[in-house]
Amino acid sequence: MTSMRHRSWARVVAWLLAGLTACALAAALVLVALNVSRGGVGRTVGDALLAVAIGVGAATSQLIISRRPGNAIGWLLGVGGLSLAGSMLGEQYALYGLATAPGSLPAARTAGWAAGVLASVTVLLLAFLILLFPDGRLPSRRWRPVLWALMVVAVGWVAAQFQAGTTVTGGITNATSAAGITYTYSGIFPHQGWVDSVGRGTAVLGVAAGYDAEHTVAAFAARLKDAPDLDSIRHDLAGAVDQALEPAHISVWISQQG
Repeated sequence: MTSMRHRSWARVVAWLLAGLTACALAAALVLVALNVSRGGVGRTVGDALLAVAIGVGAATSQLIISRRPGNAIGWLLGVGGLSLAGSMLGEQYALYGLATAPGSLPAARTAGWAAGVLASVTVLLLAFLILLFPDGRLPSRRWRPVLWALMVVAVGWVAAQFQAGTTVTGGITNATSAAGITYTYSGIFPHQGWVDSVGRGTAVLGVAAGYDAEHTVAAFAARLKDAPDLDSIRHDLAGAVDQALEPAHISVWISQQG
């Protein structure tokens, strides 16, 4: 019974995500058509292709969530599609209110800033999706430091968008910048240099965690040259894989030839 309720709620939330994505995308496409004179035909075609990609992602998200609601990939695709559609809508809204018909829309500058924030969120969600692909889980426990580092980077990167002095260039396609419009956002809190430093430092720690696994495998390769027999090779190989990747189970088979 609990499982059925969980699936029902998952489907409701998934449809809500899809509905919001569709609404944002429809509004964005209307503004894209109105902004043709500022963006040009080539950029308009690119925006249309981006809209198709968002639609495909939303449909894929629905399919995954309906069958496997516990798989994080479906939710990442759904939230990522919504953030991308929101970014597209924000930058087209800003482009119309600042360039196509200046002063015709309220809060156009804020919409342009929000488009940049959502673009950053989309990129970060894509990074999580790649890390957890294809079953929504980490390859092994060895990757946990990388996940933690990515979380800190995500918080730092998004927080940096709220600092005073942030330069606004648009959303995922930098539409306002392409139209010759860039400006500085007043921000919610003063510029803090440590926010960027923490993000860079944590990214380095994540890379170092991945290096540890590579170093373990390299050490095994060096010892392999001196292995006296197949049993020793099998034992050392299992040990190297366990230390580097920490899988739940290891099975090693070595063919004996000649």
